[in-house]
Formats: sequence, C-alpha cells, structure tokens
Amino acid sequence: MKKPLLFCFILFCFFRCSPGDPAVQKTPAAEPANVQIFRGSFRMGPASGQLSDCNTGKQYIVTIRPALDSLYRLAGAPVAYPEKTVYAVLRGRLTADTLAVSDVDALESKNPWNTCIPFEFWCSGTEPFWDLEISQAEGGLFYQDIGREQGAKYAWSAPKIGGNTWIYEAPALSSTQPAMRVVIKKEAANNGMSDVVYNYSAELTVGAEKRKGVAVRWGEPKMEPK
Repeated sequence: MKKPLLFCFILFCFFRCSPGDPAVQKTPAAEPANVQIFRGSFRMGPASGQLSDCNTGKQYIVTIRPALDSLYRLAGAPVAYPEKTVYAVLRGRLTADTLAVSDVDALESKNPWNTCIPFEFWCSGTEPFWDLEISQAEGGLFYQDIGREQGAKYAWSAPKIGGNTWIYEAPALSSTQPAMRVVIKKEAANNGMSDVVYNYSAELTVGAEKRKGVAVRWGEPKMEPK
C-alpha cells in the first residue's frame, strides 16, 4: 500500500516543482535593452502623440497604444479639448524622433507643482473654478472652465507689460469660444478658499464674463493651497 502513495507523492513534486511552473520562476525578466525613461508634457493627436521632454526640450512623436490613449483621456478629465497637454512619465525606445512606449509610469493632469515645462504664469480662481496656463514654451494659453467642463487652447501672444502689470489677449476661436483677456498684477492676493497669500492677482475676461483669481509665476516659490 505504501508504493502507490510514494508514486503519487513523486508525481506531485514533479508537477508542482517543475522548472516550467510560473509560480517557481521568481527571477524577474530583465528590462529590454535601450528602454529609457522620458518625463514631460504629453498631448494626443489623431494618429500619434507628442511629448515635450523636460530634460532636453526636444519634441518626440509618440506611437499610440490603446492603453495610452485611455490613460490620456482619464488624465485630462473632466475638461477635454484639442491639444490639451498632461504630465507624463513614459518608458520606451527612441528611434530618431519617434518614441515607442513600452510602459506608462505616470499620466496625470498638469498643475503648477508637477509640470516641468516653463510657463510664464499659472492663474486660477474659485466660484466658479477655472485655471489658465500661460506658456510660451508650449505655444499657448490653456484655459479650463472646470465647472462647465469646457476648455480651449488659445494661440500664444506676447503680453503688454506696464510696471507690475501683464496683459494677455487672445482673439475668439469660434462663436462658442469667445475672446479672452487676462490682467495679472504683482500684488498680494487670495483665492477666497484658503489662508494662502499669493504674490500675483489675476482678472480673467472670457466673452462677457469676468472672473477674479490668483497667479503663480515660473521660477518663483509656489504656494500650495492648504
């Protein structure tokens, strides 16, 4: 009676401990050669994406994978508009100016504290909630009406500067995307929802609507909301 039991035990060990069993293969596979990490500002196009690299300032064409497209849409929510950029950390292989993505480490909505591409000012306001990134490096004024889940990229234009005041103006894009004007002043300001005092105030006019808020400037310490 002992032999059948011994035979079953040997079979169990063979199949349970076989080198082909995935549970036994604990040595992680080496990362493929030539895979690099890229960090920057990413946007999705109809056929490919584009990454502005933080370290080099270069722009790379990014081959689209279904997962990347889905993550981009999630990162851009709830406000989506053409040419919207998000913060990205991507792994992949670079051939000439094309990046073939193998993995996504991070893809998230941009803000003044995670973006690595220079901007002139980043404005924001509350009740209703809105924000505006002004960036010559990215070639635009990126506006978000968060409450209405609407946004638009306006073309970059140099400001009118007088003393401690900067005025940016952008023409209407369409009948539903009116002209925009923002006046930024170097003065103490508060967003009305925290005790943080900002160094710049911002007054935004979009069409007939006027909104007030605060602004931070690239290269200066950024006060994070409490």
